[in-house]
Order: sequence, then structure tokens, then C-alpha cells
Amino acid sequence: MRRTAVILFAGDARREEAQKGLRPRFLGALHERLTRTIRSFDVDLLLANDLAGGTLGDKIEQAFASAFVGGYARVIVLAGDIVLPRTVLQQAIESQQTLIGPCVDGGFYLLACDAPPRIDWNAVAWFTSRAFGDIATQLGEFELVPELRDVDSIDDARLVAPSLISTTPRASYEIAFQKFVSLHDTQLRAPPA
Repeated sequence: MRRTAVILFAGDARREEAQKGLRPRFLGALHERLTRTIRSFDVDLLLANDLAGGTLGDKIEQAFASAFVGGYARVIVLAGDIVLPRTVLQQAIESQQTLIGPCVDGGFYLLACDAPPRIDWNAVAWFTSRAFGDIATQLGEFELVPELRDVDSIDDARLVAPSLISTTPRASYEIAFQKFVSLHDTQLRAPPA
């Protein structure tokens, strides 16, 4: 069986909540929900927020490279600020095609590949409505998964996850985060023979 890594880009929830004007513990609850969804599949969950500095593109490129060098046959990069339907993740895991998930605002929330993507990440207009298009143009052949809304503001939060706006006990999501494997300080294990 081929091993799959799902690399979750989930930064410091408290810092991002403050930057985006979200209620405290909102992103923590969202990260916990994503963690449960990912862990319900036979995949390895890796956390990318500890990767070395650089641009977002540098971090994504490093995440893909580290995972493939670590022996994974399929690598899925996933944004930590979305409400992910289980069916979308299942499609990303089971497909043998390159998949990309566009965001409503022009970004992307998911990129699944069986080999490191050949993308000049420095040519991507990050944090603009052109980011998805820049990446899609460079990918060549790919399949789309459904468009989702990422959570960049309280208005986005109200639209995509009203159940998460209520408070969630802090200890609950901190325990979930302790279970992540970091690409920065952990050797990736090779897939079974």
C-alpha cells in the first residue's frame, strides 16, 4: 500500500485569530476538526508550521520535498483555515492525479501530487486573487476538487463554520495539536515495503 502524507499548514491559531479578527479559539476548533477528519484515514498527518523561514512558497516547496524524500508516494498540502468535507480529502488520497482545490478568493486550499510539483513558487502572486491561476498555469495537467471558502475574516467564519464560532475548550484543541508530527524536528519514516 502506498503511503500518503497530509501536510497541514496550520500556524499559531491565537496569532492568526488576532490578525484576521476572529474570536479566540475559533481556529483552534477548526484545526481540531481538520485533525479528526485527516486522522480518520490511513495517512500520516504532518504539521508544516515549524518549517524554516522564507516565503509561503518556500515553505510549500520544502514541505513537498521533505515528504517525498521521506518516502511518501502521495503528498497532500492542506490549508488549515478551511472546513474540509471528508469526501474531498478522500478524493485527494485515492486519486492518482494531481489535484488542486481553489478558494473562493482566488487562492488554493489543497494540492495533492504523486511527485514534487514543478512550480516556480516565487512567480505566484500570493495573497491576491491570482494565486490559484498562477499555480494552475504552471501545473499543466490537473483535476479540480470543489471550490471552498477559506477563513480570512469574521465574515468568512460566519459563512463557513457558524458552529465553530462558539467557544471551544482550549485544552481540547491543544491536546489535538500535540499529536502532530513536525517536518522540522522529526525524521519522516519510509513507507512499509
